[in-house]
Amino acid sequence: MNAMRELDSTPWSRLDSTPWLRLEITLADAVLMAVEFELSAFQLYRDLAERLVPDVQGIALGLAAEKRGRHELLCVLVCDKALRQAFDGRVVIPPSIAQFSAYVDPIEIPNDAMDDSVLDYAESRERAGYVHYGYLAQVAPPGRLQEIFAYLRDEEKQHEVIVRSLWSVMFSVY
Repeated sequence: MNAMRELDSTPWSRLDSTPWLRLEITLADAVLMAVEFELSAFQLYRDLAERLVPDVQGIALGLAAEKRGRHELLCVLVCDKALRQAFDGRVVIPPSIAQFSAYVDPIEIPNDAMDDSVLDYAESRERAGYVHYGYLAQVAPPGRLQEIFAYLRDEEKQHEVIVRSLWSVMFSVY
């Protein structure tokens, strides 16, 4: 009976009703999903910038450039042979994976980029990235991958603040 109580207290028991079933993801899969997430974020902010007035276009273009940089960083990371062993590592599937993966496919931005829903979407997207990368930074083994996930987590938090500032600048301009 004590063994069952120990199983019930494991972190993965909260993810599934069957504590003996441990759902995992490889760190390679987590990084590949991050590659797609950052690419779609680049596309989102690039497309948004095209629809904004020049007064606020620079903020969206800055976000697009940062997202492109994150995408390129992750692409280089995927090809890093020194990390092959780390990529084979497995972690419990992040509780945030469903929300995070929902943002992998870019949305169609309406012609009226002033719509609150676009900025709300962008802010929610940044928050989802922050939570997801934060989890991965906690569970990844110490080393370069853990540092990358922590870096991405911190960047997403900063981007959430920037999106809020974009929102306030857009609505103070008009």
